[in-house]
Amino acid sequence: MIRECGRWFVVLFLTGVFSCGNNEGNGEEGNGARAVPVRVEVLERRDFTVFGEYYGIAEPIVEALLIAHAGGRVTALYAEEGVVVREGASLGRVDALEAIANYERTQIAEQVALTTWRLRQKQQRRGTVSEVTAKEARLAYLDAKNARLRAAKVRDGALCITPITGLVVLRFIDLYDELGREAPTFRVARLDTVQVRIGIPENDIAELTEGNEALVRIDAVPDERFPAIVSRVARALTPETQTYQVFVRVYNKDLRIISGLKALVRLALRVIPNRIVVPSDAILTEVDRHYVMIAVDGKAERRRVRIGPTGDTRTVVWEGLEAGDSLLVTGQERVRDGMPLRIEGRR
Repeated sequence: MIRECGRWFVVLFLTGVFSCGNNEGNGEEGNGARAVPVRVEVLERRDFTVFGEYYGIAEPIVEALLIAHAGGRVTALYAEEGVVVREGASLGRVDALEAIANYERTQIAEQVALTTWRLRQKQQRRGTVSEVTAKEARLAYLDAKNARLRAAKVRDGALCITPITGLVVLRFIDLYDELGREAPTFRVARLDTVQVRIGIPENDIAELTEGNEALVRIDAVPDERFPAIVSRVARALTPETQTYQVFVRVYNKDLRIISGLKALVRLALRVIPNRIVVPSDAILTEVDRHYVMIAVDGKAERRRVRIGPTGDTRTVVWEGLEAGDSLLVTGQERVRDGMPLRIEGRR
């Protein structure tokens, strides 16, 4: 009797063990595999902007190089580098007294020549002088005017007068320097607006036009992005670089961008309309083929896709996906085709 009871106990024990083992294998879905937690994005068609990035150098749009045309000794300095100066201001003096005196003499000579010409015109109308005499007076006036303009140029150079309002970006002279003729003294630039010149390859130039928006990052100011627009697009290829020159204008209110700084221009090249665009991280790559995982009726389905341009975080898909597909955006690396899914979030 005891032996019979022991036999029934062993049978019941083994039956319980196998039953427990089968229950554990069912998992949450009850079909032999545990559901993988994932998040999905329901796909829709949208426009995708293709961007390009190109390096260039920041440079002023308007600048003036001041020249001491007559040369001489530097007798005074009124401006330093980094100082904002107004149009017409004198930034220094280079043997200026003689230049000023000569300019005043030419001013007087011009006035005398103008008065003489007007007198000869009246006399010609009255018939007291010939037409030739009147024309000679006019030529003498024009010569005097040109002499005054040349003297003004020399005087402005001797006084280091800036023709624009801007920032002194370079000072070439020191006090008591002896300068030769046509020596540079200062460089002044307007930096409230600057431009970056970049080279665009042929493949990217077709749809680029003036007015396209851009974003500029300056290496010396890495934490700031400067909004910009395309101001000019060359329509002829530059032979040396095999690119098209494009000028991007940047508003530089705080004068943080100075001439010569390296700049990275992010440029909107074209818009691809009405396309499936997916997070780039959702794309799986095997050799030269690309795949994604989508959720269909609670299970994973592997889809091969043909991809297009890529942005910072998203990629265009030409083929393989449709609007309304539920794309796995987390957990896709941990699932295989046909595995059950537990969708924990949608976006």
